Amino acid sequence: MTDFKRIGLNRIASPEMSLEDYLQFAARLGFGGIELRNDLPGGLIADALDGRRVKGLADRAGIRILSINALQRFNDKVSMQQVLVDNLTSMLEYGSSIGAEAVVLCPVNDAEEARAHDQVMHDTLRALETFGPFFRKFGLHGFIEPLGFPACSLRFKRDAIAAIDESGFSDIFAVVHDTFHHHLSGEKEFYPDRTGLVHLSGVTTDKAPSQMTDGDRVLVTGEDLVGNRDQVRTLVDGGYTGSFSYEPFSATIQRLDAERLRDGLSASVAYLFS
Repeated sequence: MTDFKRIGLNRIASPEMSLEDYLQFAARLGFGGIELRNDLPGGLIADALDGRRVKGLADRAGIRILSINALQRFNDKVSMQQVLVDNLTSMLEYGSSIGAEAVVLCPVNDAEEARAHDQVMHDTLRALETFGPFFRKFGLHGFIEPLGFPACSLRFKRDAIAAIDESGFSDIFAVVHDTFHHHLSGEKEFYPDRTGLVHLSGVTTDKAPSQMTDGDRVLVTGEDLVGNRDQVRTLVDGGYTGSFSYEPFSATIQRLDAERLRDGLSASVAYLFS
């Protein structure tokens, strides 16, 4: 796969760069998209810019807004659902105004999680049944991102897909295949036809999967220990046609200046996709 327009860049890679500069940075790399976040300093999705301004900047740069990342704890207990609906509605309204394609949904990831698996699945289904009409109203997709951490309530893509199928909103919801979390979870199955987005990050520190953290996530190189190259090939060979978005959380990446980040990304793309 050599179509650079299928490659995106999550804003976590350089959170201090302004949105306008980030769009131009991605465009100069030949990338086709970026992901916005609602957990950057100040909690602002797009530098406090109004939707029309953001859409104009993205359109001029020729960059798609792949997603807003993320509605956290989307499958929390039912008593929290109204708060989640309020937060989601706000994100969807803004996402629609900027031309975003999706909102990422992250499950409860809490060491204090006490719900049994059956209860988690019930609450996940209820959330999707409730959220589906809102996504349809605003014209965005929902990308569910199972997290491979042992404490996560929804670690496996197969469980997310089961809930999607039962919800009746399989046209709205898909899963995120995150290469880091796929490795952590130990899940062997790939679901290229049910995947809406792929997150890329590598790990080069020799830790057991149960000890890996977001801080270990760097750009993918030949030293990668979580199998990004094989995962990408499996997805592409299986018919995946969506975008691949770099999501390195490591502070060592976030501290790179634009030139070194550009060089690192170019080398990573060459390693993964050429």
